[in-house]
Amino acid sequence: LMMALGKEEHSNKDASVVVSRATNAKEESGGGSDTFTVACAVGMVFLGCCSNVVFLEKLIRNDPGAGNAITFFQFLFIATEGLVFTTRFLQKKPAIPIRKYMVFVVLFFLVSTINNYALNFDIPMPLHMIFRAGSLVANMIL
Repeated sequence: LMMALGKEEHSNKDASVVVSRATNAKEESGGGSDTFTVACAVGMVFLGCCSNVVFLEKLIRNDPGAGNAITFFQFLFIATEGLVFTTRFLQKKPAIPIRKYMVFVVLFFLVSTINNYALNFDIPMPLHMIFRAGSLVANMIL
C-alpha cells in the first residue's frame, strides 16, 4: 500500500512538472497574447467596415448612380476570389448545392441594390447602415 501511495505521489509530481513546463513554454512563445490578437482582429474588421462606409458615402455624393456599379464590382470580386481560392477553379465540390446557394446570392444582391436606391433619398449614412444591418439579419433568418 505504501509503495502504491508513493508511486501515485511521484506521478502527481511528474504531472505537475509537465503542466508547469507547458505553461512556461506557452508564456515564452507568446501564447498569452490571445486577447491582443482577438482585439486586433476585431479592430481591423471595424476599421475596414468604417472606411468602406466613408468611401462609399463620398462616392455616392459625387455620383449617386455609382452605388449599383460598386455593388456589382464587389460581387464580381468576391465571386472571382471564391472561384480561385475556395473551389480551386471548380476542382473542389461545394458544400452547399449550387441552386440553393444561388438563391441566397440573388437575394443578397437584390437587397444590396435596393439599399443603394435608399441613398437617393438623402437619408443619413448611420441610419442607412442600420437598415443594411437589418437586411443582414433578415438574410441570416432565411
